[in-house]
Amino acid sequence: MVFAASGPNAATGTVTFTDSSNNVLATGTLSEAATRGIAFHSQAIVEWSPTVVGPITITATYIPFAGWTTSSSTKTYVVTANQTPAATPTPWPQSAKYTPPASGPVNKGQTLKLELGSEAGTDTGQKITWKITSSKKKCSLEFPSNGDVKLKIKKKGVCAVTGTAPQFGGLWAPYSISLRYHAK
Repeated sequence: MVFAASGPNAATGTVTFTDSSNNVLATGTLSEAATRGIAFHSQAIVEWSPTVVGPITITATYIPFAGWTTSSSTKTYVVTANQTPAATPTPWPQSAKYTPPASGPVNKGQTLKLELGSEAGTDTGQKITWKITSSKKKCSLEFPSNGDVKLKIKKKGVCAVTGTAPQFGGLWAPYSISLRYHAK
């Protein structure tokens, strides 16, 4: 069985893989790799052979060398007599480069910036697709030439909008945000 733990931005440190009884199965040192199209990516890959058939819960714990925060992730696998499953890294969450205004009350006629042209997309460079999910009579999306994404509140009532970006490189989870503005 091969376990892989990965992280962004060329992190350094070790990853310890333990079972549900806290037995250390393997420890790997993070090394920089250019995999799946990500230039600065660190990974630790170790091999381990299961000794029992059935479910096993594995926890990967990241212990940083410097400047990083300890973290962990847990997955359960089922080992069968004729099969040894390969572990797949848990995708890291993406985040938007710019944080739009939080859901809540707004004024009719107000324009909200959902993205700034200079800070558009996610931290992995994915384009965020915006969509109005409530009545389009109450609000509209605007895309000026400077790259901003704006939401114009046209009428009183609820304006709901979502922003999504696709999964990236198998290592980054899809990005999604839902916002609801209530115009007075």
